[in-house]
Amino acid sequence: MAAVNHAVLVVDDEEHVLRSIKRLLCRDGYEIHLADGGQSALDILASKEIAVIICDQRMPGMPGAEVLAKCYKLRPDTVRITLTGYTDLTAAQASINEGHVNHFLLKPWDDDHLRSVVREGVRAYQMIQDNRRLEEITRRQKQELEAWNHRLEKQVEHRTTQLSAQNNMLRGLQKQLERSLRDTVGVMIGILEASKPNIGIHSKRVAKLAQTLATELDLTGLDLRDVEFAAHLHDIGKVSKIQGEKASRTGRAARSKGHAALRHSDSGHAILSHVAGFGGIAWAVRHQHEHYDGSGYPDRIQGDEIPLASRIIAIVNSYDEAVFSCTYPTIASREAGKKVLLEGQGKRFDPALVDMFLQYLDKEGAHTCDDTEVELSPGQLKVGMKLSRALRNAEGVLLLKPGMALTAENIERIQMTSNIDPVLSSVFVK
Repeated sequence: MAAVNHAVLVVDDEEHVLRSIKRLLCRDGYEIHLADGGQSALDILASKEIAVIICDQRMPGMPGAEVLAKCYKLRPDTVRITLTGYTDLTAAQASINEGHVNHFLLKPWDDDHLRSVVREGVRAYQMIQDNRRLEEITRRQKQELEAWNHRLEKQVEHRTTQLSAQNNMLRGLQKQLERSLRDTVGVMIGILEASKPNIGIHSKRVAKLAQTLATELDLTGLDLRDVEFAAHLHDIGKVSKIQGEKASRTGRAARSKGHAALRHSDSGHAILSHVAGFGGIAWAVRHQHEHYDGSGYPDRIQGDEIPLASRIIAIVNSYDEAVFSCTYPTIASREAGKKVLLEGQGKRFDPALVDMFLQYLDKEGAHTCDDTEVELSPGQLKVGMKLSRALRNAEGVLLLKPGMALTAENIERIQMTSNIDPVLSSVFVK
């Protein structure tokens, strides 16, 4: 049962629709507000905190798309639902593009489905509010922590007798910082995968292999953590590169592969160096394209001058790129990865680390290719592939469940639907 302070606004120019939806939703304990037109809806939104708005698309005066667009500016956290009796694609696109709608439902509605959509909308709205409160608490705690640290620096010279108690407190703060750094890495990984899912998936594989190799080297504590974090974020610089690709295609001359890699490693270093506690991680990312023989970039350092984390990343990154070809993402070959490492041993790669990594691969049969997730266009799908993520259309309707093996009929339907549904431009499979 919903809390009474969750308000739902229903907007429709037909009185019987307003009454029907109000009767349906009252049983869930919501505070229901009704509006027979766009202006009255906006008046209510201006004075009330609304969790969910259900708005008819076709209304005289102000259409639903315009109402929801103004709602988005006025109450951006409010979950927006379009309800219409018209299956007009243009109207649907207007609601989605202008009104930023979360759900698109057709009349006549299914009562249980409508209640479920509203319930999920209220829950999403509540999560947004909770997150805002948590962010405010975190901000205040951070300010308090910074102020306390400042006072501590002034007091250390005069309060040596309290050093033991202060050290215990600082250890607690260090744990909080470690959790915060891991949260930061999680956010950056999310940004990377959202910008380019296959790069995000590749980075997760590289991090797993890098952590394995670092463990074989008996690295522990912060050294092991830095290798893990740097491997996860070694391609973070490609976020800014991706945003510039369109401009490059429309007029800039193509640059060499080395320069492109240099740009993304430099961008990654610039991004990570602004995060407190990420100094070593930033340098590991910067030097990931150095070669063991000194022929790499950006600084042409060689041998053990190259950070250990950078040498580890260079090996596992090149291995993974060879195993999972960008050109043929559905074909995986461990032997191709081993060949790249053997050809670069002593030149691009630390020879001792290559030997250790190859021994691990032979011993453990590492990198199970059949269970690796890739992002494909509908045209690349093949019969027998299994979905690794749920497949939904632009309306949020579940089309296929994760784990389902694709059939010729499934693939044909996905390819046909992708022509009109931009959400289906990519599919995640194993």
